[in-house]
Amino acid sequence: MYVPYAGVTNQLISIWHGSMIAKALNRTLLIPNLSPNVHVEVDGQQEPAPTRWSEFIDLDLYSRQTGLQLEELDDFLARRGIIEDKGQLRRRSTKVKRSMETKPNTRNKHRKRWIQLESLVQEGQPIPKSSSETTKGASPEHETQETVQQRPFGASFVKHPVVEQCFGEAGYGADRRMDMTGRRFMQRYSINSTLIPTPFLDPERDNNSIWARWRMDKVIERYQQPQYDQQEILCLGHVYRLLPGGNNRAWVEFGQHFHFTEKVHEFVDEILEALLPRDTQAFVGIHLRRGDFERHCLGITSPADPNGWNRCYPSVQHIISLLSGTPGASRAHSLSGATASPARAAAFASQYQKLPVLVLTNEKDPAELAKADAENWIRVDHKRLGTLERFGRYGPILIDGALLARANLLVGVEYSTYFKTASKRAETWYNSQTIFVT
Repeated sequence: MYVPYAGVTNQLISIWHGSMIAKALNRTLLIPNLSPNVHVEVDGQQEPAPTRWSEFIDLDLYSRQTGLQLEELDDFLARRGIIEDKGQLRRRSTKVKRSMETKPNTRNKHRKRWIQLESLVQEGQPIPKSSSETTKGASPEHETQETVQQRPFGASFVKHPVVEQCFGEAGYGADRRMDMTGRRFMQRYSINSTLIPTPFLDPERDNNSIWARWRMDKVIERYQQPQYDQQEILCLGHVYRLLPGGNNRAWVEFGQHFHFTEKVHEFVDEILEALLPRDTQAFVGIHLRRGDFERHCLGITSPADPNGWNRCYPSVQHIISLLSGTPGASRAHSLSGATASPARAAAFASQYQKLPVLVLTNEKDPAELAKADAENWIRVDHKRLGTLERFGRYGPILIDGALLARANLLVGVEYSTYFKTASKRAETWYNSQTIFVT
């Protein structure tokens, strides 16, 4: 198993990287649930029901096509009697909830406990057992009110630790860092918050470079050593940034087999039937990411550099220029990595000018949205479509990915891992084309 990292796309790629490692080690991959992150937060007053990857992805097909043995983590834990009710973790008592309703300061008090717990994890100190798990042999039904109140605000628990330790990979562990997604996961499953730095295979040689920790082949070599055979659950702290080697190897060997379920495809059919003109199947899909992505772009480029900024955070008007065939606004791309000249990309875009345009965006600026509406672009509104009711809080981001895969032409930015993953799906599964904005 592995500790989930960051947003949904990074968690998805972690599955592919975890698959590569598990298959090489001849182990079963334990897949964690989708985990709350900076893009998909949870309500602080209530721990939501877990969302499994199998609600969106056909894991049985994935296993058959890749030859990988896998199981969802909560299924594995339920069979062992470690987790309660297949992931439906116990809530705080009604007394605590009533006290929160009548005493406003109580919520802040619990929130402080949650912050303190995160601080403990950041510092690499073990989580106190009273705050994350029941005592050995104790029954949850016989917990004292004091024990319940000691839990962090919004915390959940399992009956006893899933694993005693996790190894740090790709730079995680040496300085005991872990992102918010990983901290919440480790708390939920009672994993020792101290990541143990992964030992080097060859201390004298490998210690010369940090890349020795980042190369997937080195990680696999380490865990092929006999001393790890006795560990039933091999927990890796971070696999997203491991380097698999080869050209698109993770995608070719595993990612392309990560297909959506029939339930997802049926919903996408409903959306396209509702939004597109009658008897129209072909369309252009634009991924226009906003919100928190601006901060991400400011970390790698600047609005003062239009060439760099447009490759990360282009305006609606810039994309309009792209689709109108203005030279210099885009470049064509293929999965092999080949790119065309801006003029050729503009000519390429002109082939699709008569197709309807679906725009998938979290843009909130009325002025920007008005520009899109003036072009008769069709905005995908998940609130109106009822996506949340049918698929939960992870529905919009994953359904958007399934929609983009169906587009004949995809338009987006290369600095978005989400969009690059969507373009791989479209090009591999449907022989579609991609244009990266420049």
